[in-house]
Amino acid sequence: MKSGKLNVENLVIYGEGHLEVDPYFLFIEPLQWNKEKHNGHVKSHLHSSLFQISIIDGGMIFFKSDTVKKIISEPTIILIPEDHLHSFKFEQPTNGWTVTLSQNILDEILKQHPTAFSDFSSVRLIENLENDHLYKSITDLCEQMQREKSDNGLNNWIFNHSIVGLILYYINKLCEKENTESSYKKESKEYIHLRKFKKLIREKIDARVKVKDYAAQLNITTTHLNRLCNSLTGVSASQTIYNNIILESKKYLEYSTFTVSEIAYILNFKSPSHFSNFFKNQTGLSPKLYRTEDVEV
Repeated sequence: MKSGKLNVENLVIYGEGHLEVDPYFLFIEPLQWNKEKHNGHVKSHLHSSLFQISIIDGGMIFFKSDTVKKIISEPTIILIPEDHLHSFKFEQPTNGWTVTLSQNILDEILKQHPTAFSDFSSVRLIENLENDHLYKSITDLCEQMQREKSDNGLNNWIFNHSIVGLILYYINKLCEKENTESSYKKESKEYIHLRKFKKLIREKIDARVKVKDYAAQLNITTTHLNRLCNSLTGVSASQTIYNNIILESKKYLEYSTFTVSEIAYILNFKSPSHFSNFFKNQTGLSPKLYRTEDVEV
């Protein structure tokens, strides 16, 4: 059976302008590999549907985002939520790790423990980590993940997703230890609106809710919402909604026994035929064919 895919825009860091990844995508690589792959300069880009943790253990990096601009030359952890423009320029050979996980994984952890974690919705740097035992625990966990990387079995999946939960737990402890927010600029309203918009469309999948309805909830105009989606992600507000509906549709088609008609009504389409036409226009396949054919979409 096909695995569900996330539509990830502007995944430049992995050498692609567009890439589909598993909804429970988890990836780790040494920072030095990242540097070599991009000739020392990872140009400005953003990740949709992904949360990234950069762990800088040595060397020198110039990091720039929409809210932070800094030369980093000591142990530091950078948290980069989805849809934040950012870049790295490696000034020296650099040690450390890049851990990238789907927003689904982060959302599930935060949903289970809504009051236990710090706010992970903004770019933030966690500094002054030299000789910190929590930081050492995080780097040890990254090394374990890297060692197990070649094993793609179920046990490895469970191991790695457990490890990333521990990494987030230790990062949260570091955030609690020191106030890292005081040195940052306030986020632009555009980025705040974008993340609120994406949160709204993830919370309740409803085919009848239009761009104007979400704009009203955000207290901005439809034109403004479309403009900020296009400028920050390269995808219109309506297409962002469609992508989310398609992702949810694929989950039902792949992992449930609901009929196509039942899925249409669950997602609040006017009729099963409306759902089928929408799905085919977006994917090139009818829902029935997508469910039965052994193809990669």
